[in-house]
Amino acid sequence: MHNKPQLIDRGLFKKNMEYIFKRENKEVTNGIRGFDIEKVDIERWVWGVIYKNGQELHQFDSNGVFHQFKEIDMDQVKLFSMYKPNDMSKRYDLVKTEEMQIFHFYRIVKPYYLKNSVRVYVFGWKKLGKTFFNFILPDDRTIVSDVDNVDLPQFKLTN
Repeated sequence: MHNKPQLIDRGLFKKNMEYIFKRENKEVTNGIRGFDIEKVDIERWVWGVIYKNGQELHQFDSNGVFHQFKEIDMDQVKLFSMYKPNDMSKRYDLVKTEEMQIFHFYRIVKPYYLKNSVRVYVFGWKKLGKTFFNFILPDDRTIVSDVDNVDLPQFKLTN
């Protein structure tokens, strides 16, 4: 019997935790590049990966550090997951194969029927010339498509 890879809920998201992002700046002192520190608010949905060696990387880690998607070593990923930080049972897992290229980005949508714009989480993969998109809507419904230009407002988005 094989154990299914699992992102481990280690109480990663502590109430009132502040997350920071260290952005490299152009300033160099004594041969060392400096950093700007930015505070980052936690997202409603976040990503995490499990590498082939069992190590994990989370967009928002347990040390209060925000990680960018480009930090993921895609060649070593075994499992990619999108999950709600306050409820790890709400998640989408992608088991990565060698041919897969995983992606993640945000789409800001301003439907004519809403006062404000809303954030839609987009993730998916490319494989053998085909692309698969998953759109997580503000009410946590998911739309699955093989095209990127889905008319998202038709799904009655809410704030």
